[in-house]
Amino acid sequence: MGRVLAVALILAVASAGVLAINPPGREVPPDVLRLHIRANSDAPEDQEVKMAVRDAVLKVLDPGLRQAESAVEACRLVEGQLEEIGEAARQELQRRGKEGRVTVSLGRTHFPARQYRGIAFPAGEYLALQIFLGEGTGSNWWCVLFPPLCLVDGTTARAAGAEGDLVEEGEGSGVTPAIRFKIVEWFQSLTGN
Repeated sequence: MGRVLAVALILAVASAGVLAINPPGREVPPDVLRLHIRANSDAPEDQEVKMAVRDAVLKVLDPGLRQAESAVEACRLVEGQLEEIGEAARQELQRRGKEGRVTVSLGRTHFPARQYRGIAFPAGEYLALQIFLGEGTGSNWWCVLFPPLCLVDGTTARAAGAEGDLVEEGEGSGVTPAIRFKIVEWFQSLTGN
């Protein structure tokens, strides 16, 4: 009896752990288009510029992306606007009295594991619109363009959800999704641990 209970508990813990990574309804969509913006440096001023460029780029992309019904359609839209996207980024740099190159590309790139709006995105290759400002050695910002999880709200573009979840401290930051076991949390709540 004790062994059967132990095996049942192990199976319950294992299945609860899998569900805690991405619960039903919060799975990574199969077709994802990401936006990735890397700042010139980690200097506070460069980080502010990065966020201003993000706002300008999302304003350019928002009308079409809201209409896109597939990642393929979203990619075609972005591909057709690469020049306009680059120009919006350059104009924002100019407006802020900054010089430096703006590199805009669309393609597959490797991303480390990250959390976004409660969804754990595993490390791997994703299709992404990438914008590198200047040297592109600073912290980066990313969101999901399709499905449209990046939103433009009135005159200020913002990403849906808390911004703190979106700023990565660099490629090797060591931030990984937290794996929690619901049954362990439940047991701990019963025992007070």
